[in-house]
Amino acid sequence: MQRFPAVAADRIRVDAPALCLVQRPESFDVMDTETLFGDILSDPGADIIGALGMAPSPDLGETLRLFQRSHGTAPILARQGIVHPIATLFSIALLLERLDHPEPRRGACLITGPVADFLAHPDSPHRRPRR
Repeated sequence: MQRFPAVAADRIRVDAPALCLVQRPESFDVMDTETLFGDILSDPGADIIGALGMAPSPDLGETLRLFQRSHGTAPILARQGIVHPIATLFSIALLLERLDHPEPRRGACLITGPVADFLAHPDSPHRRPRR
């Protein structure tokens, strides 16, 4: 990448990184893809962290940014108490981190810390039973 000479980058077809993502996810720091290939790679990427419902989805353009959960809105599941808010919380934390100011970054930590603690303690009495 000529724009960022200090960044090592490889251009590869989508099938190779899909396999590598499953076998050696630690070999990737960032994936910059078009929407089609990002959609293909997001499912195995989300499975690595637990499930698609836990994956944040930042869409970063030159001037606009969108932060959302990657699994969509799932309106059929609304008001049933079964949709997990983790992806939404992680998306909010990513947005706060991108603001590049100490206070929003502190806010991001106030979100990710308790969520990480929640995930690290599956037998917590505060965890809702699965239906």
